[in-house]
Amino acid sequence: SLSVDLVISDLMLGQGMSGVEVAETMSDRWPDMPLLLISGNADHLLSKSELEQHKRSLLRKPFGNQQLIAAVKGKLNQQQDRDIAI
Repeated sequence: SLSVDLVISDLMLGQGMSGVEVAETMSDRWPDMPLLLISGNADHLLSKSELEQHKRSLLRKPFGNQQLIAAVKGKLNQQQDRDIAI
């Protein structure tokens, strides 16, 4: 069985589902799954309320290795804290 600790998605995915739709689907199906969204110039895809909802999960391009590592660690630590609190 496959175990997923974190999903990373760009907001702009081309044809098919957008990153926003991925986030909404994940939120509905797997509300506890950590999600890290990446965006360069796709903020226009999010409404103000969506931007507020996902701001803790949004990593803006360009970013370096250390920023990516920090964002991934932050999302995984949030999940651990949630697991421990339950």
